Amino acid sequence: MRQNLMLLAAICLALVNATNGSVKKGDVAFEVSGGWVMEKTDTGNIEGTAPGIDFGDVLSGATGADLDSWMVMIGLSRFATDHLQLGVAGFYTQMNGDTESFALPDFPDVVAEFDLDLTAFGIGGRARYHFNPTDKWVGYVGAQAFWVSADVDVDGTIPGFEGIAPPGSNSDSPSGILWGPVAGLRCPLGQRDELLLEYQYHLWAGDVGDVIENGHGFFLGLSHRTK
Repeated sequence: MRQNLMLLAAICLALVNATNGSVKKGDVAFEVSGGWVMEKTDTGNIEGTAPGIDFGDVLSGATGADLDSWMVMIGLSRFATDHLQLGVAGFYTQMNGDTESFALPDFPDVVAEFDLDLTAFGIGGRARYHFNPTDKWVGYVGAQAFWVSADVDVDGTIPGFEGIAPPGSNSDSPSGILWGPVAGLRCPLGQRDELLLEYQYHLWAGDVGDVIENGHGFFLGLSHRTK
């Protein structure tokens, strides 16, 4: 057992000594990451009175729901300098919102319920500035912006009043921009491979921004650098 532990320790030390997490001008990086995102939708508003209800903003996608889901990203970039990394990237996500309830304007004891689902993909660019490019552990900050295309599905119903106010639904395909700052850390796995730990703050604009306001993302990824 002691010999096995010593051998394992020796291997770990060898890997650590061989690992070089530094980045430098001219490196090209291919990155894949996945993460958990928490987005906040715009607050909806019910107009009209029962049984002729105009779901209005709510059925267009704004329910005030919290969207907690996953997002995957893939990117290709190049280090323009030892510090500055520029690249292109894309993402895909599927989000499901919590069921939200609204009291009807003229009937406060009657409640309508809504469920929102959103699928989106985007493509755009990223820029990151690395503070300590020659160190094994390399921290960075940056910004990103993506053109986004989304599909939004909303279902609404008034429990107990389906006979006079049938369930309603709506689908929309808004587009827009997802942008915001990022911050992260590159952790060495080998001579040119790194583990990426990244936080993203999301801001949504355009038509899709009428549904989603802002959010946060926490990502874990892998980066492989070549010349």
